[in-house]
Amino acid sequence: MKRPASAMNGDQPTLIVDGYNVIYERASEANRPVGDLENERKWLVDTLADYSGYRGIETVVVFDAYNRKDFEKREFSVSGISVIFTPFGETADSFIEGLVYAIMGAHRDARKYRRNLRVEVVSSDNAVQQIVLGGGATRMSSRELLIDIKNVKKRAKAAHAIKPAAPHHNRLSENMAGDVRDILDAMRKSDIKENK
Repeated sequence: MKRPASAMNGDQPTLIVDGYNVIYERASEANRPVGDLENERKWLVDTLADYSGYRGIETVVVFDAYNRKDFEKREFSVSGISVIFTPFGETADSFIEGLVYAIMGAHRDARKYRRNLRVEVVSSDNAVQQIVLGGGATRMSSRELLIDIKNVKKRAKAAHAIKPAAPHHNRLSENMAGDVRDILDAMRKSDIKENK
């Protein structure tokens, strides 16, 4: 399996997200039906772009195209996030499992040499979680991701709320002797009267 370009960088941790899993979990938490899938996907990708930037991670979000009519896998980048629609007949779960093994190595011996790679998979599917753990990745449920996103937003907002004090302006009038300041001020005022 070919790895997405974003997952090629071994210097940064990689987050692999089952997109629809997170979308449905978010709707469930809000006790509402899933809205327009296009808007939901856009929200997720935009949110993951902010989250990934704050955490300094590469992110791949995978969407099922299991029942889609076209047979091609689609992969593109949006705001630094790799977005993948699986090909017809392939679930996001099986794609994610294959991607973890492509990154970490298919054999235990290969994974020994890739211990410095950090891959985290977001899925609430217990079977997927167990398989990716066996592949050397860590796991996070969709609910845990949504909670972490909220926490990251709070931390980012708090960090931006702390504004440095306004710089003190270094005015010429503050650094001259009082009598010189008075003379210049009188000259300025008389100049204004003459111009009227």
